[in-house]
Amino acid sequence: MREIEAGKVDLEEQLVGVGELIRSAIRTIDPIAYKKSIQVKYEPTHATALIHVDRTKFRQIMLNLLSNGVKFTEPRGQISINSRINADGDLIISVKDTGIGIAPEHLHRVLRPIEQVADHLTKENEGAGLGLPIARALIELHGGELAMTSDLGAGTTVALRLPRDRVHRVAPARIHAVKRCGRVKREVDQKNDYCCKPGVRNKTCQQIVRLPPVHGARAN
Repeated sequence: MREIEAGKVDLEEQLVGVGELIRSAIRTIDPIAYKKSIQVKYEPTHATALIHVDRTKFRQIMLNLLSNGVKFTEPRGQISINSRINADGDLIISVKDTGIGIAPEHLHRVLRPIEQVADHLTKENEGAGLGLPIARALIELHGGELAMTSDLGAGTTVALRLPRDRVHRVAPARIHAVKRCGRVKREVDQKNDYCCKPGVRNKTCQQIVRLPPVHGARAN
């Protein structure tokens, strides 16, 4: 956390499918959620969108949000994840749980490092600790933001906003194959390689290709 705040953390950026990234985080958290009989649902609106991010750090953001949701959701509860592109072209990912919730006047405190809001159930749960502050710091490192809304006893919603210059809206019909680029799988279409610079034939990708505009969809 101190390294992020000090600006000592660099991003190793690449083009990643948002649906693939979110599902990867869900697969990791599912065994923990299963033990508490918590259902984790993903309801994507733009699952085919590609985002230009640090894959490891963005996945960590999602894991932190999901872990926090599972931690503070009682057995047989639910966590819902939605991804969509808003009117400005930004990607919005929301994680909503049916957990214990937080009083509105305490929301700002849970985003502070090592901060735990006193509640009648906190003795049965680990504190929020660094999970949410790190998630906020990492999304801000990508030029985005994290916002929270909550009702005590009714659950919490955490929303991530990734700016439009990191989002590529892809028409589903264009995606038809998966190609290995170095050690990372990438989606490709019939004419454009989404991961390698045109003409590069070796196995190591040198440059990410920005998608050209397509009819009926916008690529930023």
